[in-house]
Amino acid sequence: MDLLEQLLEDCHRLGIAPRHLQDAGAEAAPVKGLLKEAQGLWQEGRAELALQLLEAVEARGLRHGWIADHRARCLLQLQRREEAEAIWQQLAAGQDDALKTAAQAMLKRLQLEAQQPAFLAAAQQLAASFDLRLQRLTAEQQPSPAFEHALLEEAIAAREADQAEFSLALMDLALEKGYQSPWLQDNRARALVQLERAEEACDAWRGMAAASDDTEIQSMVEGLLGHYYYAAERQRNQRLALERVRQAEAMARSGQLNQAVSSLRDALLMDPDSDVIEMGLLSVLQKRRSLEDSSWGAIPDWLQYQELSVEISEIVFSEISAQLGATPTGRFPSVK
Repeated sequence: MDLLEQLLEDCHRLGIAPRHLQDAGAEAAPVKGLLKEAQGLWQEGRAELALQLLEAVEARGLRHGWIADHRARCLLQLQRREEAEAIWQQLAAGQDDALKTAAQAMLKRLQLEAQQPAFLAAAQQLAASFDLRLQRLTAEQQPSPAFEHALLEEAIAAREADQAEFSLALMDLALEKGYQSPWLQDNRARALVQLERAEEACDAWRGMAAASDDTEIQSMVEGLLGHYYYAAERQRNQRLALERVRQAEAMARSGQLNQAVSSLRDALLMDPDSDVIEMGLLSVLQKRRSLEDSSWGAIPDWLQYQELSVEISEIVFSEISAQLGATPTGRFPSVK
């Protein structure tokens, strides 16, 4: 009796009407057909019967890593978590990379399910800090995928109620505690967009795409990055401008006024439309003038502003001229 015949005999003995084991490809890959039979049974809520089938096969002496993995999945569905965990611990320590990856993922799931009560308490405390109550997450223990789905629904409901800050904080808490669904990162990014933080949102989407080979995710992220590109670039330029101004202000406080002016002049040449850099340069020039000219404080504010604006134009023009090779008299080299 070959292996396929033995598997069919076990099915009939247990009262299972085989489907996958009678497919055309089952003769060439009987173990694959067996695994599909077990999956079909537990998906129908008949995990006990699926476990009996897998145990009967193993009793015949057939040992296979994926059979052990599927047996653990049946045990988990039957709430025999410790037995399932022991099997996955063994598989995670084995040599088969695919089995190790699958076993590690299931061990992570068990860990997340074990910490559900603690996470729920933290989420309730977080909601209370925003004067909110959780709407989708409940105290009922759930399989990790169902819990993560409820978590996503909670985040979406918060955003739709104009509670983007809470939605973002909840996603941050979930990611910090080890939840790994890419859609947590997506909802985090959408909360950031609602908070007008497009640059951070685009960074989150890029990270989401980098961590996944799902074509649906890749396509979605590509579209979102295109949609928010200009908003993200504006915020990035604004952030860089503020950083440059803070650096220049630190130079000015330490007495390096000329270096601060040069730094902001160069920044303004790179981003001539930046009001942030221009105002920073005005502030540094104001400080330099007040130190160099004892009568500067007697000049009306509006006139100070005009003079400093002219000085900015002169500083920028002088640097451009120098870069183009102008002589000290302002003459540019002739073009032959």
